[in-house]
Amino acid sequence: MKNKLLLLAVAVYCTSCYNYDWDAEHKTSLTAFSISTPDLQTAITVNYADSTTNFGSETRLEWEKSKSADFSKVFYEVCFYNSENLETSFFKQITGFGQIDNFLVLTEKDLNIIAEKAGIAQNSTGDVYWQVRASNGINEVFSDNRKKLSISRPAGFAYYPEKILTAGGAVGNGKELEMKRIQQKVGNEYIYTGEYELFLYLSDGNFYLTEKDSDRRFYLSADGGLKELFGEEKQSLANASITAGKIHRVKINLKNVTAVFVAVEAIDVWYSGENDILGTLQQSNAQVPYWTLTQHVELAGSGAAIDYRYKFRITQKDMAGEQSSSFWGYSAIIAPNQSANSQASYFYLYEVDNSQSDYCYKFNRTDHNQHTLKIDVDFRPEIEQFTHKVTVVE
Repeated sequence: MKNKLLLLAVAVYCTSCYNYDWDAEHKTSLTAFSISTPDLQTAITVNYADSTTNFGSETRLEWEKSKSADFSKVFYEVCFYNSENLETSFFKQITGFGQIDNFLVLTEKDLNIIAEKAGIAQNSTGDVYWQVRASNGINEVFSDNRKKLSISRPAGFAYYPEKILTAGGAVGNGKELEMKRIQQKVGNEYIYTGEYELFLYLSDGNFYLTEKDSDRRFYLSADGGLKELFGEEKQSLANASITAGKIHRVKINLKNVTAVFVAVEAIDVWYSGENDILGTLQQSNAQVPYWTLTQHVELAGSGAAIDYRYKFRITQKDMAGEQSSSFWGYSAIIAPNQSANSQASYFYLYEVDNSQSDYCYKFNRTDHNQHTLKIDVDFRPEIEQFTHKVTVVE
């Protein structure tokens, strides 16, 4: 009898729960609410793109709470617009503490990102509008007012995009190529430095860079500058002229707002033992950034005094027609001896200084001297890391 009464009680309890959750009279509406924070004007004093400890001063946006008729939780999201009258937002941000706080705290870094996404240029002031969306999972309601937030941006970019792509008529077959994001080792971790790099073939036409899924373009100037434009304005700027029919090196720094934009004239093997080039590499395909040299190698010195050190020199010409050189070599000042067991990372190419003997690789002590070697340098966009290899031909 006791068991039957227990089952009956459970059935009654479950039925009452069911009737409550799905009752036709169950109310899920939300009350209207307003933003309480007045229009604001804020100035960002520093570019916080790569700061890990200091995000600047804080700005607090507040609004009244909306109440759900069934007393369930209400969740908030702040929507940002380019105009007071636009219906589509360009950016959204949820609030803290499980999205139920009726306020949002934004740092200078946050505001810089919002302003950049809104199309406010560096060293400029612009307006964005914000409105709050409240939802209980069934119904939603927007605040009955919008507020203006005027933001003054500093120089430099607010964040480092995941993907920057090539674009323009000068890029072969209209194909978009993704630039490599440069990383730097800090302690045991690698961080992105705000630098992007690419070697690519350019023909006649315009050339610029874009952020994936963004309305902005990046233009490179002949004096090493980097300019971002949005919307209709992006059609008004002509890019620096290019050397048609050449491989170009493009490197941009979003933190310093600078760019390297040069045509590759030649790549040489730089040999420490003679403080001069050992030979010049050639391309088999002018549109592919891959160079090769096959040559009999006789290293300077004898016995223990043979100098095995080498790296690479690129002769390049900028868009103003000025010629210069850049050197590419090992990741540290002194490299270990090269052998058949050397890891792939040994051969990775890094931009280094122009010293005679620092940051050099070392030819194999037993297999390379007095032999014909094939040396390949690979700057193709599709490989993970710029690299080279040395093969004994005979």
